[in-house]
Amino acid sequence: MAKAAECIDDLDRLDHAKKLAAQLEAMLIVTTGEAGKGFRLLSELYQNNFHWACLDIASELVTVLDELEAHHD
Repeated sequence: MAKAAECIDDLDRLDHAKKLAAQLEAMLIVTTGEAGKGFRLLSELYQNNFHWACLDIASELVTVLDELEAHHD
């Protein structure tokens, strides 16, 4: 029974990691190419806050992936 609970926890972590990765990708896509032109017109404050939010998501993603790795070691 404990193995089943671990599998569910790992699936939840994997789903969470996928969600975070998708959110981060969507956020960063607006900073490059044609879309990036509009982003670069934003004030430095907004750009910094945006990148801070991206960093928070990336950090959370690393934590979730580390938890997944720890359960498989």
